[in-house]
Amino acid sequence: MTEEQQLDRRDWIAGLEKGLKVIEAFN
Repeated sequence: MTEEQQLDRRDWIAGLEKGLKVIEAFN
């Protein structure tokens, strides 16, 4: 796996966690 792919995955996971926090805030 290239560094770029690892960075993309990290960004994706960070975005997912951010989305989960937003959802929790609404609940």
